[in-house]
Amino acid sequence: MKSRVAVLLLTFSLLLPANANASAGYYPTKMGEVLQIQGCVSAKAKSPLVIYLVDTNSKSIQIKQINSLSKNKGKCDKGEIEYQTPWRVDRRGDFALYIRDIKSKKSYSTWPDGIESK
Repeated sequence: MKSRVAVLLLTFSLLLPANANASAGYYPTKMGEVLQIQGCVSAKAKSPLVIYLVDTNSKSIQIKQINSLSKNKGKCDKGEIEYQTPWRVDRRGDFALYIRDIKSKKSYSTWPDGIESK
């Protein structure tokens, strides 16, 4: 019985397709391209909000500060407001993105989730 299970597991693992080299939400960019970073934050968020890149070594790099927020709800859920800000891509590599409310110490996701810059 155990040998049948082992054979089945081995067979399924060989039949499954190989993992693709793609990252969910990472947007392909080029140096100098202007990217609109956007998302939703709590309506209670206070500026400044800081946008960070996170490299493969988990080092956070501040790339932009938002000093004023609109009260536009946009497509955000109840109790949230929309932000949108341009950023000129100034580095190569793969980086995650997030925005942080410095005063409340809360972090929020962005669109895109990150960049792949060649």
